[in-house]
Amino acid sequence: MHEHGIAEELVAAVDRNVNSHGGHGAVKVVVEISPGAVEEESLRTAFELAKQDTTSSGAELVLVPVAQEAFCLNCEKTVLLAPSSMPLSGLLACPACGGVATPAFGTSGVTLKSIEIEV
Repeated sequence: MHEHGIAEELVAAVDRNVNSHGGHGAVKVVVEISPGAVEEESLRTAFELAKQDTTSSGAELVLVPVAQEAFCLNCEKTVLLAPSSMPLSGLLACPACGGVATPAFGTSGVTLKSIEIEV
């Protein structure tokens, strides 16, 4: 499951930042997620497991849904996908025609936005 890999990378990034700023630990980790990038509950569970015995062990994970650019395969246009555009089928839907949309090239869909550090 790729959520575990993402959680491990988040914890590693938080640890680097806490250590480089001379902090004692992270209090809050804010992550932006694009539609369809991850399964939120899986990421939360993976983060809880990955943060054990690290500077992130007491950190709250805050997931913030954000819009993302995508290319619609049906109308062949670049569209902006709202955070709520993930249908039950698991495919991203074009807001203009309902066709299948793919995330824009070079976007990961998961961005570490901020870390609140206890000093």
